[in-house]
Amino acid sequence: MERPLQIFCCYAREDQPFLLMLKRHLSTIQRAGLIALQADIDVSPSEEWEPKISHYLNTAQMILLLISADFLNSDYCNARSASASPPTITIYGLPASLAAVVGCSLVTATKTLSSPARLLLRELSSLPNSID
Repeated sequence: MERPLQIFCCYAREDQPFLLMLKRHLSTIQRAGLIALQADIDVSPSEEWEPKISHYLNTAQMILLLISADFLNSDYCNARSASASPPTITIYGLPASLAAVVGCSLVTATKTLSSPARLLLRELSSLPNSID
């Protein structure tokens, strides 16, 4: 079995409800072992936060940026996302009209992506329009 696609999700703290909805939405493919979606909320209280986030960023094969006004206003989020080297998928305009926005922002050369990455893109394009 192939190793799960390592994904790190970068977002503003104010957008945590969307992150949680995203994690619920992608849980099926994560449980199937196709992806491993990590974010700051996955750092346990006993771990040092900054080194663990750096580890997630350094080992990620893909980064999801959840872009909102709060994200754009965050110096930390902007600095971290600017230094990202793996392929990056940007989800704009949270939380309004997510399905339409995600569908437009995921125009990618999918032929070069692995099967888990293509499945991730299909899952992201089916996101609901609101946070439940």
